[in-house]
Amino acid sequence: MRTIFVSLFGVLLFGCSSRHATSVHLAEMEHEAVAVGNQGLGARGYGSGGGGFGRVGGSKAKKSAPAPAPYSARLDMAEAEGGVSSDGGVDTDSSPARMVHYNGHVQLEVSRPDETITLVVERVKELGGYVERRTQSSVSLRVPVAEFRGTYDWVMGQGDVLSRSMSARDVTDAHFAMQLRMRTAKKTRDRLQVLLARAEDENTKLALLKQIQRLTEQVDSMERQLKTLASLASMSRLTVEAKSRAAMVGRQGAIPIDGFGWIGRLSPFSRSVAEEGDELELSTPEGLVALSDQDHFQAESSDGVILWTARLDNQPQGSASFWLEAVKERIGEEFASAEEGKVGEYLTLRLVAPSEEPYTYTLALRVEGDELHLVEIYYPTAEAEQRHRKQIEAVLGGGAS
Repeated sequence: MRTIFVSLFGVLLFGCSSRHATSVHLAEMEHEAVAVGNQGLGARGYGSGGGGFGRVGGSKAKKSAPAPAPYSARLDMAEAEGGVSSDGGVDTDSSPARMVHYNGHVQLEVSRPDETITLVVERVKELGGYVERRTQSSVSLRVPVAEFRGTYDWVMGQGDVLSRSMSARDVTDAHFAMQLRMRTAKKTRDRLQVLLARAEDENTKLALLKQIQRLTEQVDSMERQLKTLASLASMSRLTVEAKSRAAMVGRQGAIPIDGFGWIGRLSPFSRSVAEEGDELELSTPEGLVALSDQDHFQAESSDGVILWTARLDNQPQGSASFWLEAVKERIGEEFASAEEGKVGEYLTLRLVAPSEEPYTYTLALRVEGDELHLVEIYYPTAEAEQRHRKQIEAVLGGGAS
């Protein structure tokens, strides 16, 4: 038994402070759990309920994160520690290309929207891409990253461009850090399994099993997020909307009221409003991974749910209900339904698209002094909304971080 205690102490040297327990065995096991929780998930997390990478919360002002060490230097460090196993795997023999997720949106005015959408789909399929979601007048596509820019430019030539946007988010550091943290969790779990095989006391066995199970759940979560990051980096997203020229009659020349112009630019397929605003940090909902940069927060799931945020000027001065009504009045008629709600300090507007396979576009607003906090959420399908809505609302219920 003395040997087990000594070995266990060696496993837990890297940990942080433990919670109080009624026995030395349980205290040491909880010590291990907290250590892995902190190192494996991070303060704003690469695991469930965490957040972005290299980001600091708590202040409204933008903060410049310290520049990360060169990728090759960090790979060398990982190799010095024993490398990253091939099953989770960073190849330390060569420096990989940067992993970038591109997201593009083009809105066209054309004579026949359905024909334009069909033409775009055929083009993307020829390039090795595929359709995520399609209606008669819009389509969301995944395009091989090497073909993204050429396809984006080609799409803009298929009609009169009403609006366009493109964003690029580097997920290399997130992928790298996740791999290292998953490796740490796996090695710790392996050590605990060795101790379990040697343990004789029942309380020690139960405590070890509890921590092994917790580590296994964390590893599974990180593996899912690694797959999501890799998928986003290999296949970019391009959304195309085609508006009929006849349908646009009467809307041309409309002059937006000063201070309300951003409402007309809101779209589940465009980040233009958020890109114009300042950073608004949230914790990353469980099931999503952060794609944030130093200026904007965005998170995405493997099944296409996207959440992005911004801080806008509250000008003209108005309450959250004032802005919610303004949004509903200006864009609500474009959707089949517009349902108002409240989550924590946010007022919400749930907009459901008028199609056979509708998507949901939810807006959450709250006012804090001279700032308007805006959260936009896109659910590509009803099933995706059912899977993720509860976790997203749990984050919104906690307010801004």
